[in-house]
Amino acid sequence: MHSSDRKGYLTEDNSFSADGKFEKTFTYSHDSLGNVTEDNSFDSGNKNKKNVIEETTVSPDGSKLIYTYVYAYDAKDNWIRKIKFSGQKPVNILEREIIYY
Repeated sequence: MHSSDRKGYLTEDNSFSADGKFEKTFTYSHDSLGNVTEDNSFDSGNKNKKNVIEETTVSPDGSKLIYTYVYAYDAKDNWIRKIKFSGQKPVNILEREIIYY
């Protein structure tokens, strides 16, 4: 089941196991340009897993650079997409594919 806001941006996505049991809910928030600003997941135990990490780097001249990382996870809780933001602008997107045997 998917939910979208009035602009058509995905706000909620639910995943289910092959036998139809609820597994996870993913929720998303977007800025005015449609960029994902927050990404959370709730598993079947109703635990919240925060998917946003903030990094602050101080340069030699004392200025601060703040980066935010937003992660997306697969059904086995391994991250498959990491987006690095500087302010509201994405500056790097890293995706990976995990093959399970």
